[in-house]
Amino acid sequence: MIGENGTGKTTLLRLLAGADDPDSGTVNRPPDVGFLQQEMPFAAEATVADVLDDALRETRDILADLERLTVLLGRTAEDDPGHPALLDAYGTRLQQAQDREARDADRRAALVLDGLGLGGFGPNRCLSSLSGGQRGRLALATLLIRRPTALLLDEPTNHLDDTASAVVEQQVRDLPGVTVLASHDRAFLHRPAPAPQYLFFHQRA
Repeated sequence: MIGENGTGKTTLLRLLAGADDPDSGTVNRPPDVGFLQQEMPFAAEATVADVLDDALRETRDILADLERLTVLLGRTAEDDPGHPALLDAYGTRLQQAQDREARDADRRAALVLDGLGLGGFGPNRCLSSLSGGQRGRLALATLLIRRPTALLLDEPTNHLDDTASAVVEQQVRDLPGVTVLASHDRAFLHRPAPAPQYLFFHQRA
């Protein structure tokens, strides 16, 4: 999405994310939506490790469930009435694990943090000790690490250098789902997808 400040880009993103309610009509969204907000939903005393654990929680749950289903399938005969349901559940979890690159999540998380200039932060560092820009980059990193089905980004390259912007670009390219971007960075908007769709916002006359 491209447009001047005040034309409604952020409002539309908040409606898509469910942060605001529409005056009329309905908004349909997938259950797994990641929205880059200005403030992280963590207490000031929370640590970098707390934030990363939260970002990786769903992925780790998927892997644990996949392991549990693997054991159950190994114990369940193919002619058992419950076998088809177990097989379907396993297939769903396996696809989710592949979409999130779950088995490589910890290494990928480290690469994202390094790419956004956060690799040197110790896991016990409190959020209160980070600058506003550092907290913003950490919030962006957690979404890229999570790999949600739909990702909503409002000015994601603000305060990023060229190296960090390139990392965000590559991560967005690799996401399996939909990404909605609002940005003034036209070069970045042209790069993430091979055939992006644009929505232009204009001030009313």
